[in-house]
Amino acid sequence: LSYNSILIKLKFHDVMDEALSLDQDSFAVTVNGETISEDYYEVILNPEDDCTFEVYMDLVQLYKNGIITQEDFGQAKIIVTYTATAKEDIVHGTYYNRAWVEYEKGESEEDTVTVYTYQLEIFKYDQSTNEGLGGAKFQLYQKDENGDIIEGSVRELISGADGYIVVEGLDGGIYYLKETEAPEGYVCSEEEHEVDISGKADAEQIVKVKFANSNIPHTGGTGTRMYTIGGAAIIAAAGILLVVSRRKKEDR
Repeated sequence: LSYNSILIKLKFHDVMDEALSLDQDSFAVTVNGETISEDYYEVILNPEDDCTFEVYMDLVQLYKNGIITQEDFGQAKIIVTYTATAKEDIVHGTYYNRAWVEYEKGESEEDTVTVYTYQLEIFKYDQSTNEGLGGAKFQLYQKDENGDIIEGSVRELISGADGYIVVEGLDGGIYYLKETEAPEGYVCSEEEHEVDISGKADAEQIVKVKFANSNIPHTGGTGTRMYTIGGAAIIAAAGILLVVSRRKKEDR
């Protein structure tokens, strides 16, 4: 077997945005759809070339151990997977992850994945005075396909003295917002508000929906209001001011 004209050694380079956090124990490599042992690749964290990590592989070792055939050199489908999450202090905006492959005779083209995060603003205010209300408590959460709240998705929120709550670093998706405790002297809203952060990727977009607390006994029924971000936004009367903003982005 001659290796002169085929790929022998591969090094996968990855540069992650500082706003993202790598799970160092999440690496996995598949070759032609089969997961291979960690014995056949090496993960190098924080290498000298300023990458976040590199994954090194020697295809000859895979060949000698019967994982690939001679025909697989240069055409085997090799996939490196790992998990990364947004850091807790991330703010809304656009973040990037760059990756490319190095081999004996050069490098592949660089591939860039764009990560988008969003901001949600909630404003709780007095219906009669329009002044912000502090101390209103909310839950922000997501649901699964069965309509059940996803474990670990619940965020406990409370409005500041000015009535505002700002939630940074949200992924795109559908969220639900429900008031759980109104300020003293006010009636707690029974409505669950659906916020769909899935608009089109062009200019920054903001949707505002006002919904005031009243100290008059509440007699209305329960319900759900839906606000869609992007495209044609739906603006409906409600008891909370919701502001969802997104940065300009490009398709992946």
